[in-house]
Amino acid sequence: MSRLPVIRGLADERLRLQIDGMDLYAACPNHMNTPLSYLDPGQVERVRVWAGIAPVSAGGDAIGGVVAAETPAPTFAAPGQTGTRGEVGVSARSNGHAWGQWGVRGQLSYLKGRNRSTGDGLYQILPLNARVSLTHRAGAWDSAVELVAVRAKTDVSQVRNEVRTPGFALLNVRTAYRLGRGKLELGSDNLFDHLYYLPTGGAYVGQGTTMTNPTPPNVPQWGTAVPGPGRTVWVTYQQTF
Repeated sequence: MSRLPVIRGLADERLRLQIDGMDLYAACPNHMNTPLSYLDPGQVERVRVWAGIAPVSAGGDAIGGVVAAETPAPTFAAPGQTGTRGEVGVSARSNGHAWGQWGVRGQLSYLKGRNRSTGDGLYQILPLNARVSLTHRAGAWDSAVELVAVRAKTDVSQVRNEVRTPGFALLNVRTAYRLGRGKLELGSDNLFDHLYYLPTGGAYVGQGTTMTNPTPPNVPQWGTAVPGPGRTVWVTYQQTF
């Protein structure tokens, strides 16, 4: 994310810059302290851009457009509970040559929480997970291969009967071709149609012994983990006016 955004040749005071809905303006001479310089790119969850005259809902009053950055909502542990969270990201790319421009992006996330009174794990905590993407750009083509890996979820909330899930790895691919102001994109998620279970997907109670007492042996008592989507193939087309 650029700290000096330019939309169709317009920048500085011709753009409206927002972080979490708050307008920010440069105060130093020559705009040395650009508003987006106060935002760590690793803390950006989403960036929305309105090119040209922006709608009233985006604040308006900017002939060049609006750039609105949003950060993730903070998470707090409940009274009597503790939480630990960490995230690491890395990226690299080539300076371009006959074979196009290559890049690598990686992200590692970890979150751990525990009830200090009971020692029980907290509910809906995503285990250690990582994303690694290999990107390639050549001419009008823009492609990427992404590996997603999630560790097995074994630290669960006993009081909520949370279901344990095994670890998994998925491969996603996509490619896009720019056609003037349009872009045609084709991709596939979970390319190898791997069966996996969502660590924070809850439980499917239609299978198991939720209505049986006593519980038969070797049968899930609180339902089973919810499987994730299988192979998905998608096509999109975007047109800029």
